[in-house]
Amino acid sequence: MKFTEISKGFLNDLYDKWTSGNVLSDEEIVYDLVASIQECVEQTATKRTVTRHSRPWIDSIISDRFKELRKMKKKCRNRRSRRNAEKYKEFLDETMIIVQQEERKYWLSQCNKLTTVSEKDKWKLINKLTNQQVSGAVQPIRV
Repeated sequence: MKFTEISKGFLNDLYDKWTSGNVLSDEEIVYDLVASIQECVEQTATKRTVTRHSRPWIDSIISDRFKELRKMKKKCRNRRSRRNAEKYKEFLDETMIIVQQEERKYWLSQCNKLTTVSEKDKWKLINKLTNQQVSGAVQPIRV
């Protein structure tokens, strides 16, 4: 929805530029189009790193708390005081409680999905939850 609104403005500007009477080469037209679409994507897309060990229950709020926790840890390490250590410990405890609650919510939501999906999808979901790897590759033989 947001991409559509932003891209309308960019594409209208490009259309006006192209129909203004200036003769542009094909390369310039393609370059302008690619640049405007890339700008639209950068303004609307959320960037997220997904790895094999991704934790889907970590959202932007928890990520921000982790970032603040790292700053506090560095401050505590560089400026040792009882007050800094207590603030860090308190913030760490609060963050761990929030992470555990979110992880529990995620697991419960995934377990609730098991009742509604097909038999084939159930096993995919179970393998995902238990972090099992399907080994389809050829394994080396030790002689």
